[in-house]
Amino acid sequence: LLILLSSMTVSAQTSKQFDVDLWPNGLPNTNGIDKQPFDDNKQNYKPSIRVFLPAKDKATGRAVIACPGGAYGGLAYGHEGYEWAPYFNEMGIALIVLKYRMPRGNREVPYSDVTEALRLVKEKAKDWNIDPADVGIMGSSAGGNLASTIATHPKAAERPAFPILFYPVITMGDEPFSYTHL
Repeated sequence: LLILLSSMTVSAQTSKQFDVDLWPNGLPNTNGIDKQPFDDNKQNYKPSIRVFLPAKDKATGRAVIACPGGAYGGLAYGHEGYEWAPYFNEMGIALIVLKYRMPRGNREVPYSDVTEALRLVKEKAKDWNIDPADVGIMGSSAGGNLASTIATHPKAAERPAFPILFYPVITMGDEPFSYTHL
């Protein structure tokens, strides 16, 4: 266990992490809540990504954008996001954790944030040592719903290369209680 922990510490020291604002020129699909100051404690998240790049000598070019869950009422970006970085970086995979806005009645709000995150990662791929054709999406619970939506709804050229879904909320019908974890 000590050897494993020390290797993860060395890997974490050689990886690079930084935050990027998704919408530096203004938010699309605002829904009223966005006019309040951003405050994670009030589940009013500034849409951004935290990029965890592996050490250059380990980098494979693959990247995963993580969409944390939280029942579309908050984000579990610690254990369903940031805490995955050492695991992915050790395998040479960049992890990008998305802080997306809550829908608050407008489903386009989180969808526009995940779409922009995917576009931005592909745009910065060369700078971040990522293959733009090897960018996947990962999501847990409500984030799994968001990840499955971006993996299946847009045109093929605009989809991520692969999905990783952890207990996603998937709609099975139109009835009010037709949601389930698969």
